Amino acid sequence: MTITTTAELEQARAVLVGRSATELADFILSLVSAADGISEYVHAFVLAADTKAVTELLSREMGFLRHGERDSDYRYRKGAGHVERADCWLNALERCVLPRDPQAALQLLTAFIESSEQIAEHCWDDDFGAEELFTRASAMADSLAETLVSTSAPDCGLDAPGGGNTSRSE
Repeated sequence: MTITTTAELEQARAVLVGRSATELADFILSLVSAADGISEYVHAFVLAADTKAVTELLSREMGFLRHGERDSDYRYRKGAGHVERADCWLNALERCVLPRDPQAALQLLTAFIESSEQIAEHCWDDDFGAEELFTRASAMADSLAETLVSTSAPDCGLDAPGGGNTSRSE
């Protein structure tokens, strides 16, 4: 589903209206450290009842908009933003695919891990948390693979460890 037309926007709104308040709050708060003004928007939304706090937040943001950023800040933000985007991808996979289709989640995680070098190249000289992100993805994949293997192992009548078949009569 893309959200580019009015009809698609209304369809997306209907889907979101069907979600629980807790699920929506968790999702909104997952954006609290997002880049490109999204974090400030989330903070303003949360603080909406406190006009003074929102005004202070927006005044700080206006300062950033007026003065921009230095090249070194841009490089840092760009690398950190790439890691953040990858982290959002991983969160979406964990929240939206894993509970419904663990096999598809494992395939996507495997592709993500196999692409780690290419993804990390976009983080410039520092990793900005990329190492932790890939560690998290690997741990998630290992756990998921172990779970899938244990739940899909066929019952061959092997009740005892070591392969002893207790279903045979001698």
